[in-house]
Amino acid sequence: MSSTNPEKNEKDKQLQFHEALAFLVETSDINNGIVSLDEIHQTFNGIIEDESMYQYIYDYLLENKITIQDYIPHNTKSGVNIQEDEQTADNTFETAPFEHKEEQRFINMYLEEAGSLVRLKESEELELLKLLYDSETQNNTRNTINKLIEGNLHLVLSILEDHKNKGVAAGDLIQEGNLGLTEGVSSYFSDSSGALDLREFHDYLLQRISRAMSDAIHEQNISSRLGKHLADNANRMDKASVELSRNLGRIPTLPELAKYLSISEDEAERIMKISLDALNADTAGPAES
Repeated sequence: MSSTNPEKNEKDKQLQFHEALAFLVETSDINNGIVSLDEIHQTFNGIIEDESMYQYIYDYLLENKITIQDYIPHNTKSGVNIQEDEQTADNTFETAPFEHKEEQRFINMYLEEAGSLVRLKESEELELLKLLYDSETQNNTRNTINKLIEGNLHLVLSILEDHKNKGVAAGDLIQEGNLGLTEGVSSYFSDSSGALDLREFHDYLLQRISRAMSDAIHEQNISSRLGKHLADNANRMDKASVELSRNLGRIPTLPELAKYLSISEDEAERIMKISLDALNADTAGPAES
C-alpha cells in the first residue's frame, strides 16, 4: 500500500494544480479577462512549492489572452535602463540575420525613423503627461498623444527580443507593439491608476506592448497548437476510457475519467465534447455542392 501513496499524492497535486488553473481562467472570464498577481498567488498557495512554477502559470495565462494585473515581464525594464536596452536592441538588429530581405528593410526603416526622433527629456515627457491629463479638447489630446507615442517608440525595441523566434516575424511584432503602445498612451488614465509618474507610465506602456506582441504570437500559433493539444487530450481520453472499461467491466463515468486523468470534470467534459464534435464532422463527410 505504501508504494501507491506517492503516486496518489502526485495525482492529487496534479488535480489541484489543474483545478486552480481552471479557477483562474473562470475568474478572468468574470473580470473581463483580467486576474491580479495576488489572485494567482492566493489560488496556488499551498499547491506549488517551487516558485519558478509561477512563470509557467504567467505564460499560460498570457498565451490564453488573460491580462495579469500588476505583472511586468521579467526581462522588461523601465527608467534609465530602457535607453541601454534600446542600444543593445539596435546593435542586435544591425547584425542579426532575417529570413526575408523585406523584413530587414522594414527593420532598418523603423530604426531610422525611431533614431530621427528627438528623445524627450523627463521634464518634457512629464509635462506632456500632465497636458494629457488636463486636456479639454480632442485636438490637444491627439497632438499630445502623438508626441508621447513618438517619444516612446524605443520601448517597442526594448522588449522585442523577448518575443522573437516564436512564430511571428520581427516586423509584424514591431507593428503589433506600436499598436499596443498607441493604445497604452491613449488608455493610461482610464485603464490604470493614472498616476503622474513616468516610471509607472513606462511600466504600463511596456505591459501593453508586451501584451500586444504576445497576442499576435498566440493568434499566429493557436491553430496548430490547439489542434495538437486537442488531439493529445482526445487520445488520452480514449485510452483512459478503454483501460477503465476493461478494469471496471463497464463504461466509466465522467467523474471516474476525470479522476483517472487527474483533471477537473469540466475539463474532461470539454475534451469529450470536442472529441464527439470532431467524430461527427468526420462521419458527416463533405457537404454536397
